[in-house]
Amino acid sequence: MGTEIDCQPEEDVFDDRTGIIPRTITALFERTTQPARRRSSTILSDTMRIPRRCQSDIKLRPVSMIALPRRGSAVNLNDKSTKYTMHVSFIEIYNEEIIDLLNSERTPISIHEAKGRIQVIGIKEVPVECAEDVQRQVSD
Repeated sequence: MGTEIDCQPEEDVFDDRTGIIPRTITALFERTTQPARRRSSTILSDTMRIPRRCQSDIKLRPVSMIALPRRGSAVNLNDKSTKYTMHVSFIEIYNEEIIDLLNSERTPISIHEAKGRIQVIGIKEVPVECAEDVQRQVSD
């Protein structure tokens, strides 16, 4: 598990070859730990490098295509009382066999679909506190 020193953000950690998974993990942790005033659009534009859409594109969409958030469904990331707990798990599917990459014991794993969601039962979930913790889990 990472300590506070291990989890200090590094400056300019991405180059053009950095993949989407490390960028997404870093953006996720930044999004849940940065103060609201710094969150604006810097995470997506700097970390993910997603081009912004032109404002005129938004105005041209028909009302039927604009998705409004359901009442009570949106998570308020600006709420200081909100606490986040993140866990990671890594699986590999090879020759129709599911392998838990974080568990050296080969416990039975199954995949089910319930209520429109895919659930993987029997995998190891490891709590992480920062993007570096996730990278350490992948490396071990």
